[in-house]
Amino acid sequence: MEKETILIVEDDERFRKMLSFLFIAKGFNVKTACDGMDAWDYLAENRPSLIILDLVMPGMDGFSLYKRIKEQDRLNMMPVIILTGLSMQEIIGKFESVDLKRYLRKPFRTADIMTMTADVLNNQGEKRSLQRLHPGQGT
Repeated sequence: MEKETILIVEDDERFRKMLSFLFIAKGFNVKTACDGMDAWDYLAENRPSLIILDLVMPGMDGFSLYKRIKEQDRLNMMPVIILTGLSMQEIIGKFESVDLKRYLRKPFRTADIMTMTADVLNNQGEKRSLQRLHPGQGT
């Protein structure tokens, strides 16, 4: 079985490396991007299982990347976990719709990100299985 790939979009190099190490140690393929444009270039030809997205970055920020992802038919169902130092109140007005069950405020416990990742990927796996069993039905 092929390993699931996680795209980590984070401008802080130390934090990006820490997250990469954490997920590689758990058996995931990890790709990283230092800003939204770098991530967007990767997404043009790749479809990871999950995106872990910081919101405040130079260049194309996470808000803009999230909006672009949700506007693309090919990408809009891709799960995104938001990791940010911003409060929920600070981000809620910037998004028309965001799944705030997939939001973690920095700093966070590694157990929390691992639990959330497992929940998201298990849910996506169930959706993919249902689509194979019932083609043509929505998710």
